[in-house]
Amino acid sequence: DLARNYGVSRIELESCHFGGYGHVHHHLKEGVDLGSVGRYLFGLCFSEGCRARAGALGLDPYGLRSWVAGRLDRVLAGGSPLDGDVAEFLSEHVELDAYQRMREDVVTDLVREVRRATGVEVSYILMGDPWTTGARRERIAAAADLIEVLAYTDTPAVVAQRVQEVASGPDQARRLVVGLQAYHPCACSEAALAAQVHSATGAGVTRFSYYNYGIMPRANLEWVESCIKAGQKVARPG
Repeated sequence: DLARNYGVSRIELESCHFGGYGHVHHHLKEGVDLGSVGRYLFGLCFSEGCRARAGALGLDPYGLRSWVAGRLDRVLAGGSPLDGDVAEFLSEHVELDAYQRMREDVVTDLVREVRRATGVEVSYILMGDPWTTGARRERIAAAADLIEVLAYTDTPAVVAQRVQEVASGPDQARRLVVGLQAYHPCACSEAALAAQVHSATGAGVTRFSYYNYGIMPRANLEWVESCIKAGQKVARPG
């Protein structure tokens, strides 16, 4: 609909992945500390679609779901968290590791389908960890046209650090979109926002997303306009 009827040239995908467990909310109540591995297990999806896809790969989704539920039952009953490194936990459980790779296939394939169906540039926002979301950065970068990282901070050096975490050089940085928060507390002046943009452009970034037009003061739109013009000069020197 957006591509055909509204003439958009780029579609930004936010939360286009598995949701997992947990949502930041001021009334969130958790009576049990699940632990890092426990939270991962609690967020696994065993929907009809996931079970069918896993079964087609020769996995036993019903048996795996029962095994996961058993591990979680012990955590919920005893209150002791199931901590540890998720990657190590997966390496120790072959069936679960294969299920995780299937989840990553689902997310990556969906991004490719969106790109084919729309025929426009697709930008993917990287949010959350790859275990919970199923969004593996390297695979998403190959499926989407652009990837976006959020750098909601008041410290320019942190912006540069976020870029370095996902882009090893100028070529990768040019396929990167950096999301900035263009209002308090991350940007309390035009100069502060400009400093963040400069930090990213210094690492080779030429694309930015400014959050959030709907709730920022009207005057801040002028800051964004100035930053866009400054970024265009960097992208097209001379």
